[in-house]
Amino acid sequence: MITNNEVSAAEAEALWKKGIHPGDEEYEALGIFEQITRPRLTAAVIGNTPEGTPVKGDYTFGEEFPMSEGLEENLEFFELIYLDPEVIELDQAFSAIAPLLWLRAGARGEAIEDLLDGAGRRRPYAWTDRYGVLFNPDRWRTFVNKCPDSAVAAFIVTDSQTTFAGTTSELPGALDVVRLYENYLTTFAINRGYL
Repeated sequence: MITNNEVSAAEAEALWKKGIHPGDEEYEALGIFEQITRPRLTAAVIGNTPEGTPVKGDYTFGEEFPMSEGLEENLEFFELIYLDPEVIELDQAFSAIAPLLWLRAGARGEAIEDLLDGAGRRRPYAWTDRYGVLFNPDRWRTFVNKCPDSAVAAFIVTDSQTTFAGTTSELPGALDVVRLYENYLTTFAINRGYL
């Protein structure tokens, strides 16, 4: 599901008159996503309203059960923002694109959200059951050896087409292998008319 966070025309005009603009916390708090979409979806999944009271009624698809029991499914919210391509190219925006990698790998299981380990050191690579990210191409052999049988995707951070091709050739053939950040930067450049 995709939605924006717009406010009504009357609210927008009143906020503008107060000097409050899109992107400001007070403006965003009144948007349709924050006021309606997020609370409704969260309530459906957990079975409680934002105020903490059980949702009334029954779900009637498949078997019938109380809405207050919630759903077995998970819920994840992502905010789409514009990123500076230079920040991405310098490898300073991994956490901002991490949800896209998780989605491309099937949106299941654990997500790789940070290029730093628990001690604050830069990881050479990371794997989950579904996908992996090679941050340091010098560690490609270990990355390839640690690839789980259940993986469906691998993301390789390198400027070198040769390094990317060499590492890709050593990974299982069924993997969706993507070169970061070239893929995202090229798409950005095409969409902005730079290429």
